[in-house]
Formats: sequence, C-alpha cells, structure tokens
Amino acid sequence: MLTVLRHSQPPSTITSACRLATGRSAVLHMARRYKTAKVFMPSYVPRGVLQPMIESGAQIIFYKLNANMSPNIFDLSDLLAKHRAKECRSIIVSIHFCGLNPGLSRLRPIADEFNALLFSDCAHCPPMTQNSLDADVILYSVNKFLPVPDGAIMLSRMATCDVTVPDALLMPPLPPHILSYYRMHIAANIAIAKADSKASLQDFVVRSDAFYDKYYDHIDKHMSLCQQSEESWQAELITDFEQLSEERLASAFDLNETLPDPARLTHECDYTFAFPVLCNGRRGEISAQLNLIGVMPSALVARWDHCPVEYIHERRFIDDHLLLPLDGLSVEKLDQIASIFNKV
Repeated sequence: MLTVLRHSQPPSTITSACRLATGRSAVLHMARRYKTAKVFMPSYVPRGVLQPMIESGAQIIFYKLNANMSPNIFDLSDLLAKHRAKECRSIIVSIHFCGLNPGLSRLRPIADEFNALLFSDCAHCPPMTQNSLDADVILYSVNKFLPVPDGAIMLSRMATCDVTVPDALLMPPLPPHILSYYRMHIAANIAIAKADSKASLQDFVVRSDAFYDKYYDHIDKHMSLCQQSEESWQAELITDFEQLSEERLASAFDLNETLPDPARLTHECDYTFAFPVLCNGRRGEISAQLNLIGVMPSALVARWDHCPVEYIHERRFIDDHLLLPLDGLSVEKLDQIASIFNKV
C-alpha cells in the first residue's frame, strides 16, 4: 500500500489501492471487481468515466445537476428509488468538476440509504491532496497535473470492493509509440506557451490536438491494465502536490474576488484544475480578448458533450463556459482578466 501511495502513509480507512497507466482502465477494473449492475452518474461526465462503465456491462442512469454543477439530490433519489437500486450492486458517480467539491456529504446519506457504492472522480484534484472522506472509492489522475503521459491512482475504503491488482509488477506499460504521442502532445503545448505569433500558435494547437487524438484513440479502445510509466513515477516523486494545490487555490480565490457575478459559476473557490467561468453567450469574444493578453482558456466539451438535451443546466455550461488557467497568474494578469469580463 505504501508503494501505491508514494507520498504519505495511507489512512487506516483505505482497504485496497492500485496504480495503473490510465484512469479509464482503473474504472473498468473497479466496476468488474464490484460486479456492478447499475451506475448513476451526472449527465455531464467525461468519456473516460462513461465508456468503461458501459464496457463493464452495467446499466447507465443519468441524474441531473443544479445550476452550479452540484448533484441534484432530489433527481438522484427519485432515480435510485425508481430503478430499485437497493436490490442490486449500484454505483453513484460524483465528479469534482475542475476540482470543485460536489458536496459528497450530501451524497453520503443517499448512498447509504440505497446501499450504493459512492465513487468520487478526483481527476481534477492534485493527487493525494484531497481525500474525499465521504467516498468509498477515489480516483486521481497524475497527468492532469504533471507533464507526463500517464498515471492513475485508485483508493478503496470499501472491503467489498477490492481494487488490488494481482501481479501488478508483471503488467506491461502502455506501448512506447502511444507514450510518444503524449510526449509530442506535451511538447506542442510547451511551444504554444512560447509562441510569438498567431500563425505559429495555431500550428502548434493543431499539432497538440492531433497527437492527443492518437493517444486518446488507443486508451479509449484498449482498457487492459497497464503499469504506470517510470517517468510518471519519477516526476510524481519530486512534486509537492500540496504546494501546487495551495498556489492554484490562491489564484482561484483572487479570480473569485475580482470577476463579476454573471461570470461566476459559484461563490466557492476550491478549484484546483482550472477556473470555470460563464460567458453569457459571448464565449468567442471573451476568448479572443483573453488571447490578446496571453491567456489561453479551454473548455470541457470534446468527449464530455453527451448529456440529454433537456438537461438545461448541463447544456448551458457546455455551450457557454470557459476554463481559465490557474498557474503563474500575476496580480497584473488577474486585473487584466477581470477587466475583460467587466467590459464584456
């Protein structure tokens, strides 16, 4: 277990753990080990969680989110009762969108009432900095925070869901050419940060997307268990995730204080992956203005855009949000960002 966690001694509540190359293979591994029959998940969810649950053979039931992207407890409770969740092995999926805590304390009583496993996707939280004490199984993703090609950590606090991987050291890593695709994706992203013209910037964006698509196509189709790469392990060893989390939270707090209310998704500021903002129908204009001051926002749309049309809060977020980077934001840059939103 200590080898799995690397940085700190595991809390006594952890009963099993595993380290793998990809999060989706870990999710599939968990669903199969738990013999999952039904999965209740947000209607706005990454393909990396949705696809392995489908692959496991479980029935997928989407529940609605509130305007601030927190779980709609009433809808979830109704669905659990309607689908008779108590009578089979069920999983409730909770997503930490951009690192925002989805209110696990409100989900815990529901999971207990319906005898369901509460799974917390913490891919958008720095590894091992947020324990999600109310969840039964937690997933962290190393390459969401480090420039490495892989790395997933899964922890279980549920004795009936043992996520241990027998003979883990005998597993192969991801194929070398697949790891190379991700390295080239990283290299293109570094070039984007250093680009000195709009033309070269666009060229590197195309390269970054192309290499990532090649990497993604493989891990999406091949979810067999693979070892985390050595370079990912080594990078993780020398990274202070607590400090990284504190720095990003400080930037999130400053953005939360300076941005106008219409742009803010919530008044909470526990974001650690990126800072989500609403653009009120002017996403293209705002994105262009941010580019002019050297800020390149992104969006969680590709491979997330599969929620029912009638889910209005989720659809609005997909169509209208941007994610602001949280690393290295100076006071001057924060003021410039706030000025753009206040004007637009």
